[in-house]
Amino acid sequence: IEPYTPVKFALGIIQLGLGFGIFAIGANYFVGSEGLVPLFFLIFGYLLHTTGELCLSPVGLSMITKLSPARIVGFVMGAWFLSISFAHNIAGAIAKLTSVPEGEPGQEGGEVGALAESKGFLSQQQLAKLPNQIIEKFDSLASFTTVFEQLALIAVIAGLLLFALVPLLKKWMHGVH
Repeated sequence: IEPYTPVKFALGIIQLGLGFGIFAIGANYFVGSEGLVPLFFLIFGYLLHTTGELCLSPVGLSMITKLSPARIVGFVMGAWFLSISFAHNIAGAIAKLTSVPEGEPGQEGGEVGALAESKGFLSQQQLAKLPNQIIEKFDSLASFTTVFEQLALIAVIAGLLLFALVPLLKKWMHGVH
C-alpha cells in the first residue's frame, strides 16, 4: 500500500515531533545522577528523525519533477533547495535557544543550578551537595529539554494539521500520486 505524498509528508513531520518527544522524555524521566541521559533515547530519537526525513526529502524532490511544468522544473528545484537553506538558518536560531552561556550563571535565577531547579531536575539540597560541573550539565539539560518539548509539540500539531489538509492537497495534485 502506497500512501499519497501529503500523507508521507504528514508522517515525516509527526516522526520529527516524536523524535524530539523521545529526547524530552529521556531528559525528563531517565536522567542519571550526573546529568546524563541513556543512549537509547538518542538512538531512538535519531531513528525517528531519519525515517521522518526519508518521508520528506526524496518524496519532495520527486513531487517537484512530477508537478512542476517542464520548462521551470530547474527553477522550482532551486526554490526547494533554497527553502532547505532557510530551514538550516531557522535550525541555527533554535540551537541558540538551547545554550546556557559557559562560565556564566544559569539564566533563570542568576546562579548556577537555577535552570535545573526551575525544571525540577535538582532540589536545593542536591544543589548544595553537587559540584558546579555536574550542576552545569543539569542546567544545559533543562535548557535542551524545554526546547525539545516545544519542538515536539509544534511538529506533531503541524503534522496533524497536514493530515487534515490531505483531501484538499490530493485534489490540487490532479491525480499525481
